[in-house]
Amino acid sequence: MGLEELRREIDEIDEQILKLIARRKEVVKEIARIKKGEGSSCS
Repeated sequence: MGLEELRREIDEIDEQILKLIARRKEVVKEIARIKKGEGSSCS
């Protein structure tokens, strides 16, 4: 595997990581919304 192929693979992995972080952020927001509705603390 050449250097350019490895760099492309890293770019693909980075893209997946960013998508997962964005998804995690949405889940955290949903948890906070549910807790707020239940009167629970957000910790």
